[in-house]
Amino acid sequence: IPKFSYSTKSQIYANKKIFMIDTAMAILNGFRISGDMGRLLENMVCIQLKRSNHELFYFRNRFECDFITKKNNSYQAIQVCYELNDNNRTREINGLVEAMDKLNLKKGEILTIDQEEELVQDDRQIKIVPAYKWFLN
Repeated sequence: IPKFSYSTKSQIYANKKIFMIDTAMAILNGFRISGDMGRLLENMVCIQLKRSNHELFYFRNRFECDFITKKNNSYQAIQVCYELNDNNRTREINGLVEAMDKLNLKKGEILTIDQEEELVQDDRQIKIVPAYKWFLN
């Protein structure tokens, strides 16, 4: 998926983020089950977003946000991590908030394997949602 930019030229020349459309192939081609569950979850989210006909981007400036989606001229910022913990919490939230600021969004989501929480950061609403609930919507 391309890096988010309002400039088409910047999108073309920026590095792309690669995902496998078949998670079994992803596992066979290098995902280690124990160490890469977060990457596998991110891959599954990407597949679902593509199936839902979202235009997909990733965002990277100082921090990274895994997905910027566009559908019907409406944007959404989504961060994906297997588990939000003390080691990654600040980084994951900062990446989401930075993307939300760029797109002037008031709401964003962090998808995890089983955590659920709502927080407010810099006047932005962040919903931490278990991935299975997100997939069911």
